[in-house]
Amino acid sequence: MGLWDGVKFLVREAITYKTVKLVKTYDTTLILLHLFFMSCITTYAFYSIVVSHSYMKFEKPTTSVTQSLYRNAFDDVAGDATSALPYCVGTGNDLVDYVSVANDTYADPQCVRLDASEFTQKDANNLWVNTHFRQKTITRTCPGSDGTEFKTCTEATSNVRDAFVARPESLAVDLSFTVTAAFGLAEPPAELIIKRPDGSTVTHSPGVGNDAARLTIDDILTNAGIDLDAESTTATGTGAVFATKRAPHRLMGVHLRVKLESTNTNPDPWRPFDTTLRTFVTVEFVPT
Repeated sequence: MGLWDGVKFLVREAITYKTVKLVKTYDTTLILLHLFFMSCITTYAFYSIVVSHSYMKFEKPTTSVTQSLYRNAFDDVAGDATSALPYCVGTGNDLVDYVSVANDTYADPQCVRLDASEFTQKDANNLWVNTHFRQKTITRTCPGSDGTEFKTCTEATSNVRDAFVARPESLAVDLSFTVTAAFGLAEPPAELIIKRPDGSTVTHSPGVGNDAARLTIDDILTNAGIDLDAESTTATGTGAVFATKRAPHRLMGVHLRVKLESTNTNPDPWRPFDTTLRTFVTVEFVPT
């Protein structure tokens, strides 16, 4: 085709009216095959984009937590009377004696007021809060007039006193969360969602300043479904006291595990493009 012929072809194409020619067919088999394959393609596209997010690159992020004790509320009630506390002897309750591990009797637990540093301990991954104390006097007797022969010494225990720490549930923990990923993400979650045993949730927004989420020990226990004064399933023993009641969690202690799950995909299929970074917090009771 020469140059002039090419110009004429382009002009003719530009001024030519074009329309789509439709062909109707009444072949039932072809129609059903067409609808079937179109349905498969539509279903696959919907599932890939809306449900499975297969167009996205997935990575399991790392969620780190920084914790610090907040003791102001605990200090505010440190001087209050303990007469209203149901776990203290002398408040009109019947929680006087407990029999626990190795048939050991914990008699007449009183309530003591301690500084938070005396019954708490924490490291990078764990927090311990002691709720029970036992004090006892041990006397060692050794033979010999000068007391220098220690091979056959005997020991006797006396003055055993048990006590519960007053109001440890009012102590609080400040928790700051950071989510990191290999592609460069290192920021606090936009939403911190704390799950409760009844299915409800509590949402905290750390913001760009990564404001800490403040949870009291009572909040943490509630999120795990634990009542410190409820009978412990791990308490063992024999005797008349054990036959009537079991030692509570306040004496036996509980082991709680905090599970963190961070994601920027919304599980709601009707919000497929919601990429808000969320961290879900679940507190679980771990039987020991």
